[in-house]
Amino acid sequence: MILLLGTPGNESIRHLSSEMAKIEQDYFILDSQRLFKDYSFSYCPNRNDGFINNGFRTVALSKFSSAFWGQINVPELPKENASLPRNIEITDFNERLYQQELNCSLQTLLNFSRIHWCNSWQAFQLHKTKPIQLEKAKALGAVIPKTQISNVLPHGSVRSASSQSCITKPVHAGYMTHAFDVQHDPQTLITESCTNVDLIKGFPFTLQEKILGQNIRTYVIGEEVFSGLIETKLLDFRLQSAEEQIVHRIQLSEQEESLAQKIRISFDMQWTAIDWIRRKNGELVFLEANPAPMFIGFERLTSYPITKALMKLLLSRH
Repeated sequence: MILLLGTPGNESIRHLSSEMAKIEQDYFILDSQRLFKDYSFSYCPNRNDGFINNGFRTVALSKFSSAFWGQINVPELPKENASLPRNIEITDFNERLYQQELNCSLQTLLNFSRIHWCNSWQAFQLHKTKPIQLEKAKALGAVIPKTQISNVLPHGSVRSASSQSCITKPVHAGYMTHAFDVQHDPQTLITESCTNVDLIKGFPFTLQEKILGQNIRTYVIGEEVFSGLIETKLLDFRLQSAEEQIVHRIQLSEQEESLAQKIRISFDMQWTAIDWIRRKNGELVFLEANPAPMFIGFERLTSYPITKALMKLLLSRH
């Protein structure tokens, strides 16, 4: 059986569940946000097994051969006092404690070692610390942009004479990428690009060299590699509407594909989408490796067999 992590309405989950139904492959959709509301969960370390029940069926964790990580949300905390012991009321303090209990229980499931995770909990934690992801990619031989993570504006380390413009971006996620010229005041632009201005003073952000060149995305799925050149005038091509998206199939060099595989393996991923920018001089610059990328639109625009490769990956342990 295949475990699909995400809401039933998630595009990737809906697509893969449809593909599995076509071949009569059994699957189980788990919406982690409702794990302790609509689902029962149990784990016994003595047996290294447990179960999930969604109100209709009970499945032992050991029955899941593989899991696809489409979307994970923290479990919702029950707000009704009736859901808690009579002598307990939710306060700001114990709400944090209860939420921590729910989160740790979910993490117990996500670290269950008998499931072939696509991808692992560790891979997602690395993606949350993108500066470390950049450092690991550099150690593997990738070229990375000049980057600094800080809650104070740096002087000269990123805003160098060789880079006349920089970008601000979140350390993990949130506000959008924003560009500025070095002669302008970046603090104003950082403030304007954040969703919560109150958080700016002393708030950490990423300051990064703006790389000019062609946007390339590479999907690495097991041993298969698919690359596409993305036409865009935006700093973040993911902000383009579906109607504006144009992607051309391309082939990376053997050395570049080897690097992509090294990144996937080193980042503890079974599959990933790597974003690069190719400079005019041909140099390929690594930006990030996503452990749960959207893929349906890319597949539609390139006709790459990404769904087939993902199904092969998920069924490889079946």
